Amino acid sequence: MAGRDPEFWIGQDLRRYPDLATGLMMETFQATELEYHPTWAFHQFVMQEARAGRPLGSPIGESTKIYVNGRRYAIQTFALDTLYTPIASIEERTNWSDVRRMSNLLQTGEE
Repeated sequence: MAGRDPEFWIGQDLRRYPDLATGLMMETFQATELEYHPTWAFHQFVMQEARAGRPLGSPIGESTKIYVNGRRYAIQTFALDTLYTPIASIEERTNWSDVRRMSNLLQTGEE
């Protein structure tokens, strides 16, 4: 498959990013019509996991909250795994950096 003629890009309004990894992550989210938030714990975790060779794939949906057996969780689903964070009984006390993978839950059974 041949690339585009360099002349094609002349005059195009190209999106600019601070670095390639951030640009590629933002484009991945944008391709699914979702927004990448580099300050959000889930999105920081996704980048860290990708850098460590444990990618989660493209996001499938927005971050949301669920209620299971009397506990609340923040979750976000990706192509290869789902992330979750237990929400404290007083939400302001939630440790948002406590991001976990569903695949680990299924292996260990720990919540």
